[in-house]
Amino acid sequence: MRRSVTLRACAPIGALVSSFTRNPLLTAPALSPQDGDIVLDTLCRLLALGIARDQLGREHRQDAVRAARLVRLKRLVMSRLTDPDLSAASLATTLRVSPRNIHLMFEGSGETFSEFVTARRLEACRASLSDPNHAARSVADIAFEWGFGNVSTFYRAFRAAFDMAPSETRMYIGL
Repeated sequence: MRRSVTLRACAPIGALVSSFTRNPLLTAPALSPQDGDIVLDTLCRLLALGIARDQLGREHRQDAVRAARLVRLKRLVMSRLTDPDLSAASLATTLRVSPRNIHLMFEGSGETFSEFVTARRLEACRASLSDPNHAARSVADIAFEWGFGNVSTFYRAFRAAFDMAPSETRMYIGL
């Protein structure tokens, strides 16, 4: 069920969101990817707080902030999928939190941090294996490109996720 929420510019948080989004510096091409992430995170937090404040109680405001943090974390994971050293510990170092914090952010989302990373990597590998532009590349090369460090682990995970071997994916689409 979708709901439409209006943040009124006359309300304190609504006014803050409004002035924040109108700031021309936010769209400046000189903004680095890291600064862009900080700006997006801040905007998500403001929106979550504004929506929660108008609609829900304190507990729900905290849930909205947690959800915004999880979205930011998932975006960061997606930007680093090809890194074979991607882990909760490496992200924790980047975000200056504990690895346990990373795992807690995923709690209640329906999948663990590791499950999320593996599923996204498998989806990316499947897309590459299905792409005619990658037909000449080996399955192992594609697996390594997307951060898998072990081919047999990749094969087992791929079969479990898609009920077919990676090479069968290519045969299925005629590559």
